[in-house]
Amino acid sequence: MLVAVSQDGLALGFADESLMDDYEIVMRAVSNDGPALMYASERLKAQKDVVMAAVQQFGGALEYASRQLRNDHEVVMAAVSQMGVALRFASVTLQENKGVCLAAVKQNGFSLGFASRALRGDFDVVLAAVNQYGMALYHANPRMRANREVVLAAMTQNSGALEYASVELKEDEEFVVQTYVAGALRLVGTS
Repeated sequence: MLVAVSQDGLALGFADESLMDDYEIVMRAVSNDGPALMYASERLKAQKDVVMAAVQQFGGALEYASRQLRNDHEVVMAAVSQMGVALRFASVTLQENKGVCLAAVKQNGFSLGFASRALRGDFDVVLAAVNQYGMALYHANPRMRANREVVLAAMTQNSGALEYASVELKEDEEFVVQTYVAGALRLVGTS
């Protein structure tokens, strides 16, 4: 079985249940294919080094970690640094942690949708998100959707983000022209 999971970690899903609790086999499987953590025993899903190996290979493997490890700062940071949207599987406490959310949105701005309500209104978090993915403005709170700097950054990254700006900003012709010019300059590399 060790050879099989060395070639394809998901082969663990076809193993005898006793092998799903074998540290060496599971460690080899998750190191090659993070999602193989779904087949590990509950005991090994709660073992930090096993889960760390899985989330470093595939951040989304956080989904299969024990509840305790989904609340572990180090594990969650490793997961969201590899795959920002793994924030979805973090504990509510860590979805409220600014450092964790910043790491997630810098990796994938879309993960702003999994941050706490409060952090979807945090200037630093929202700005980092829209700089990475302009359409993340959709997940920002209304105050951030009305913030000129945030909307300008979002539209510079993706002009379609205007759809999610506040009505006031959408109706401000001077601002809309400014954002389109900034986006055009970015495209030609002169900003």
